[in-house]
Amino acid sequence: GLQETTDCTDQDSIKSLFAHLDEAPVVSKVKRIGKAGDQVRPVRVVLSTKEAVRNVLGKSARLKESEVYQNVSIAPDRKAVERAVNGALRAKLREKIELEPEKVWRIRRGSVIEDGTSLIVFGLQETTDCTDQESIKSLFTHLDEAPVVSKVKRLGKRGEQVRPVLVVLSTKEAVRNVLGKSARLKESEVFQTVIIKRDMT
Repeated sequence: GLQETTDCTDQDSIKSLFAHLDEAPVVSKVKRIGKAGDQVRPVRVVLSTKEAVRNVLGKSARLKESEVYQNVSIAPDRKAVERAVNGALRAKLREKIELEPEKVWRIRRGSVIEDGTSLIVFGLQETTDCTDQESIKSLFTHLDEAPVVSKVKRLGKRGEQVRPVLVVLSTKEAVRNVLGKSARLKESEVFQTVIIKRDMT
């Protein structure tokens, strides 16, 4: 929402914007994104430190009350955040491969896991009475299993249908044990609508 004008450069406009927030960070780069047209193009601004970014973002809500900048909004650069997260994941992946080369490791939905150690649980009701982690623990207990669970995550957006649950276990053997007993669920009053499958994605 920062207007493009010939009266001053984007660098000057950004400096004035930050001054309005009582901030004077060191700006490394200012660049309009996209081709010039009818709409106001967003501006990517690179600051020198993460602390400077936090300070600016922390005060950005003030802009709504400003006569000059009420149409301007400031958001973190998600691409930069994603690059940092992906870099950390790749580093963790290399570490796992180096420490345990006999296993096959991969990056899966934001985690480094051993290939073949994840399950998808269908039909497990979403409730406010307990967390998904607790529901998964109860489900496995019903199968007389107590595997080490590395991750539990609902897949997709909340809606009318029950979302499946991604469950990452610590070993392939734990996956085999759970799958081997999953047929018992059909005879259960509590979990008869629940289906457990190997994650094939």
